[in-house]
Amino acid sequence: MNLRYPKKTWIQFGVITGAAVLFYELGFLAFFFMVPLQFLYRMRGEELGILSSIAAAVIILILGLIRTASVEESDLRTLLMGIEIFTLFIFLGGLYISNSRLIPVGRQLYRLLIACLIAGGLSAVFFIMLERSGTLQRLLKSLFSQVLEILNISGDEAAGTAGGGFLGGLLTPDSLYEGFREAIFRFFLFLYFLLLTMTIKIGSLFRRNSTEGKNYAAILFHVPDWMIWPLIVSWGGVLLGVFVKTGPLPYVFWNTGLISLFIYGFQGVGILKYLMQKAKMQRGVQLFLNFVLVLLLIIPGINMITIFGIPALGVSEVWIKYRQRKGNTDNESNTDA
Repeated sequence: MNLRYPKKTWIQFGVITGAAVLFYELGFLAFFFMVPLQFLYRMRGEELGILSSIAAAVIILILGLIRTASVEESDLRTLLMGIEIFTLFIFLGGLYISNSRLIPVGRQLYRLLIACLIAGGLSAVFFIMLERSGTLQRLLKSLFSQVLEILNISGDEAAGTAGGGFLGGLLTPDSLYEGFREAIFRFFLFLYFLLLTMTIKIGSLFRRNSTEGKNYAAILFHVPDWMIWPLIVSWGGVLLGVFVKTGPLPYVFWNTGLISLFIYGFQGVGILKYLMQKAKMQRGVQLFLNFVLVLLLIIPGINMITIFGIPALGVSEVWIKYRQRKGNTDNESNTDA
């Protein structure tokens, strides 16, 4: 590993590492803490990207130790640090997989899927360990109990009753914990994929050359035809889970199905952009249509049509070839994620 970089490069290294730590510690910017690191991967190469990731992780963990020093219960302190270590490991590990030359896969989409597969296996083991320890369960139930107490007090004051609010009668710490647990198991891997993809996309806006940047355009993105099968099987499994108890398999189906839906949704966006360009629409009209599309995504009821309609458009390209594919469709140069 060559560490003899110019002073300017080391200054950039320090600023980017500091920015990653700052984003993570601010909380509301924590979802973007890997973006500066991805920027460094792309601009300065793999070595500095790895070093910056390690340095940021070490600083974050030291700050975490300082934060948890005041926690009296040793089990709780161990739990909090364990969650922090695990979170940093799978996310920074996923970032490494997405950029490393040692991974013998060229296409970014496949790298993201490999990262998800590894993160999914590690997460399953980690979540089982958390459940067996019982510490997280006790902590969350205690928090939910405090929230329900506050809601009950507010409800009593508002309704002038002494029997507890209506919500307090329906919701319990146990039911809230079960709902939280179900949500984590069903959506964690999908959210991991979403966050990692967002990081790669934003960080890759700063490319070494304009040609490389264009490779990340949605209009060039093509989903391999074989990926229709994970989509069909996963949503078929979700439907089956409604009628038949299949153990933990529904969690696999939900995450796989949502990831597949997102991937085909991105292809659907690419098709729309292609069709707008093919129709020779002016830039202003394209921006207006994009704005309308975003509005449709946030309007309750109508947004369901958009959420499923755009992926359906992407799926339809399995049979209807809207765009001409140039060269090898598995080549990163024209099908990158």
